[in-house]
Amino acid sequence: MNRARLPHYAALGGAQAQLVSATLITSEVATMPVAHTFDARAFLLQKAGVPILCDELVPMSAAPAAGQPGAPPPPPPALLWSYPAGDLKDDVRQAYRRGGFPAASARLEAALEELAPYPAYLCMTRHLLESTLRAANLAPVHEAAARRARVGWLGPRAISWDFIQVQLEALALGLTLDRLAAPLQAQGLPIRCADLPPIPPGP
Repeated sequence: MNRARLPHYAALGGAQAQLVSATLITSEVATMPVAHTFDARAFLLQKAGVPILCDELVPMSAAPAAGQPGAPPPPPPALLWSYPAGDLKDDVRQAYRRGGFPAASARLEAALEELAPYPAYLCMTRHLLESTLRAANLAPVHEAAARRARVGWLGPRAISWDFIQVQLEALALGLTLDRLAAPLQAQGLPIRCADLPPIPPGP
């Protein structure tokens, strides 16, 4: 989808838009080996009827149409340049150690609330946090399903937590993309913000 939208944004935003789109596409290609590894780890659980790493994912077909220029939003917030991605990763990990997935979810919800006042910016960061929150909320559901199917020994908890950690590590790249996109977004071109499907938090 992002390949298909690249010419649209390049026509509207020039070289900067091309850079944003190309960086995102390159990162997506680079994550394919990691995705294959997770698919292999989850295969037997999925075969047993546990939809781990299936329910977590939202189809890109749910994304809005490619963004069109609109009225410029307020200037980019200072948070865009000072966002503490590293501290947030540590916070989520500490929360998980203290209280498992529910505690990690609570910390992620607080992080999303911090971004709520800035809907025109930090869209990749928001997308990653929404995805991570959904995974944290679904993890106990998958654990329970694995116990019922008597396949808990396949390690659904570890798979879910590792999936969450990969997304936490991706926050730095998401923030880089947000900073690259911000000058275009400030002009009213909702690149990336109009290209990501909403991710509901799950149960």
